[in-house]
Amino acid sequence: MKSVSFLFFVLFFSLSIHSQRKQFEKEFGTTNSKNFNLLIKDFEKNILKKKFPNVKTDQAYKLFLKNYIDNKINLKDKIYNYGNEILEKDNFKLKIYRVLDSTWVGKPVFSTSNDTVFNARYKYLNIKKEIDYLFSETSVEKTPRLIREKDVNLNGIYFKSLENISHKVNILRGYFEDVYYSGTFLNKEILAENILNNKVDTNNYFVKIAILTNIVYL
Repeated sequence: MKSVSFLFFVLFFSLSIHSQRKQFEKEFGTTNSKNFNLLIKDFEKNILKKKFPNVKTDQAYKLFLKNYIDNKINLKDKIYNYGNEILEKDNFKLKIYRVLDSTWVGKPVFSTSNDTVFNARYKYLNIKKEIDYLFSETSVEKTPRLIREKDVNLNGIYFKSLENISHKVNILRGYFEDVYYSGTFLNKEILAENILNNKVDTNNYFVKIAILTNIVYL
């Protein structure tokens, strides 16, 4: 009887994950979901499989994260070029990220201060599929360590699709809330360490897209 109950639990759990993914993909859109699947497939086949040929995919993800923490992974390597090409398709990148568009030193864009600041303009695609911009300003002294070339697009279809499914996916809820309340993607090393230390299931679809968007291609 226990074995039957266990099998029922496994089947129910698998169906739940499948339905959650389907709901996310429906909201994210067919083309966007297809591009995500291409990104995952390329990463697993052309990067993980080549770096860690003798282990299962979930273990390869963990080894990749461990190597990244240990500074043994160069995310600028040309093996990531095809993944970056996928991100350029159909404005896919701008649906996930706000991308640094221009920078300049001068007067603040919004405040009335006469101080000289470092201004940055980010481009992204909003929920209406329109190009939009976000401006930020920081002190000139802090600029080099604070400016990211890409960060999370809080107003795009990707983040809105995550928001609508996050309350149903336990493994996603805490991550989503951290990104939402901070207004920025998590520190790469901290995210990698959390996944490893908490023995997070790296076969989970939502964990995979978090690794790709928040670590590999950020």
